Amino acid sequence: MEGTPDPFASHLPIIEDAIRAVVCRRRLSREERQDFTATAMLRLLEDDRAILRKFEGRSSLKTYLIAAIDRMLLDFRIAQWGKWRASAEARRLGPIALSLEKLVSCDCLSFAEASETLRVNHHVRASERELQSLLEKLPLRPRRRFVTEKALDQLPLDDPGPELTLLHSHAARTLEALRGAVRRLSDEDRQLISMRFVERRSVADIARALGIDQKALYRVFDRVVAGLRADLERHGIAGPDVRGWLGAINVDLVHRAA
Repeated sequence: MEGTPDPFASHLPIIEDAIRAVVCRRRLSREERQDFTATAMLRLLEDDRAILRKFEGRSSLKTYLIAAIDRMLLDFRIAQWGKWRASAEARRLGPIALSLEKLVSCDCLSFAEASETLRVNHHVRASERELQSLLEKLPLRPRRRFVTEKALDQLPLDDPGPELTLLHSHAARTLEALRGAVRRLSDEDRQLISMRFVERRSVADIARALGIDQKALYRVFDRVVAGLRADLERHGIAGPDVRGWLGAINVDLVHRAA
C-alpha cells in the first residue's frame, strides 16, 4: 500500500545483526558467509517482504529473525549438499562420530582436514589416534560427486523405475522452461543472473564490479527472480525454487543463443 514503510529498509540494521549472529554461531567460512548473507537478504525481500510482515511481536524482532534465518541456513545447506543422513553406527557412537562422518563423507574433507576442523571449530579434544579409531568404525560411504547435467544424462540406469523417470522428465521440463524465461530477460538482467548464480559471485562483489549500490542490487535480484518464477508458472511449472535451478543452466550460452 502506498505510504506504508518498507519493513526491509526500516529494519535493515536488525536484519544484518540477525544474519551475523546466525553465521557466527554456525561457524560459516568467509566465502559461505558472503553467499548465505546474499541468499538470506533475497529471501527476506521475496513475496513483498512476507517473512518480515508475518512478525507478530511475540518476541523481539531480532529473535524472530534469528529463528527464521536459521531455517534458511538449513535450506541453504540442503541445497548445497542434499539432505545428509548419518549412519546408524555414527549415531550409536555419539556426536563426535556424527560430525566426523559428515565432514569426511558429506563435506569431502580428508581425515587430516576433518580432524583439524573438529579441533578448531568444534573444540573436540580427542587425539588424532582416537579420531582415527572412530573413523575406522564408521561404514565406508561414497563421497558426493558433482557432475554436469550432460554427464548425469549419460549415466547408465538398469531400471530407472516410474518415479525416477517422472522426476527426470520434470527436471528436463523445468530446465527448458527456465532457459526460455532467461532468454526473455534483458541483457543487463541476464548478466546479473550469470554473475550471481553461475559464477557464484556475492552480491557485494557484483555491486562493486558494476558500480551499483548493494542495497539497490538486492531489490533488482528480487524483481528478476520473481519475474522468472512468474514466467515459469505461466508455462505450467508451479512454485519452482528458481534460485536452486539457475546454477544448473549456462546463462552465457542462453545469452548467445537469444
